[in-house]
Amino acid sequence: MKLDRVNVLEDWLREDHSAAAYYRAIQPAIPDSLVSESNYARILEVASQVPGACALDGFYFEFVLGEAEPRADISFLVTSAHDGPGALAARQPVGTWRQDNSWFTLQRLASRWNQPDGPLKQEIESIWLEFDIHGAQPYAPSLFFTPALQPQSRARLIQRSRPLFALSRELGEAISKESLAAALTCLEQLPKQGKLAQIGCMLSRKPAPLRLCLHLQREAVLEYLEDLGVPADLPRVAGILDLFGSYDDEFFLHLDVLGEVQPKIGLDLNLTPAQSFPEVQVGKILEELCRLNLCTSAKREALENLSSHTPMGANLMNWPPGLRRRCLQSQFGELSYFIRTISHFKVVIEPGRQLVAKAYMAVNHYWKKTTLPERTRNHEPST
Repeated sequence: MKLDRVNVLEDWLREDHSAAAYYRAIQPAIPDSLVSESNYARILEVASQVPGACALDGFYFEFVLGEAEPRADISFLVTSAHDGPGALAARQPVGTWRQDNSWFTLQRLASRWNQPDGPLKQEIESIWLEFDIHGAQPYAPSLFFTPALQPQSRARLIQRSRPLFALSRELGEAISKESLAAALTCLEQLPKQGKLAQIGCMLSRKPAPLRLCLHLQREAVLEYLEDLGVPADLPRVAGILDLFGSYDDEFFLHLDVLGEVQPKIGLDLNLTPAQSFPEVQVGKILEELCRLNLCTSAKREALENLSSHTPMGANLMNWPPGLRRRCLQSQFGELSYFIRTISHFKVVIEPGRQLVAKAYMAVNHYWKKTTLPERTRNHEPST
């Protein structure tokens, strides 16, 4: 088919440098049983407000497995590797996008994080931006901070708490004194091998809880919750630990703090790349979740076949412009593609409520060098 050069030029002039370009590139690979057309439209709307640089370290889909509705929330991993802090600090909203204070908080934090000798540069390794797509507009980002330091000893408790104090200074009233005190108690009582993996501020929720993501050995989880006096549903927590125990002996425990530690518990089972691609473990875990009525058969089938790769392909206009340009400049000596894998599973346990199971799909970008003959790169006909 002959290209209309005027239309091609117009497409190039309308290049989308936002993170929406990344979600648009892999949209054909996402089945309707996981994300509806209307939900994907909202995903693209939200992603259009995030700089494309924030998608280069990985972007994610979050699927609720036990509900029939095909919808997903999204998140981004932002690091300094691709100037994510600088891109967020310089971000300008697109179109008539409505914002709330959480966007301005994020922009201020990114600017501080981008300072080479600033306090956040020393304490923060990365920031996750998480969006609840099904919530009411405007969609506010929740922020999850990965501390730069991962101390191994109780003697270094002060280093465990340093990122928390740094963020409380930056976020101001978003973290109350009561929540900060309760969070510090959680860190003080961590087992010797326990780690603070992330600090979350759920700005998209009112009031906004502080979330601690703690890396613990399986045998330490129940004792830790009992020592803290968390009013959690411990028998059901034990049941999920037993369910996932054959796949790993380490978990990420999510605690919400809103003045005090809340009874809602989240348990993450992370998968290594070897486990999730190919999906031997994924299929077994989904089978267990279906048996407990925590996953629908349609979503199980879709997730079992979701891990794969998406190459740039023939439709260059449907690819992020920066990636497309580098590929063309290399004369296809470098090929751009995305790898899709199931990153982890999560079960939420809350007293008096049904268990909720979630799956998270990671999408990571890679470059692959090719060995095309020189004349092929220069588009010379072979003889």
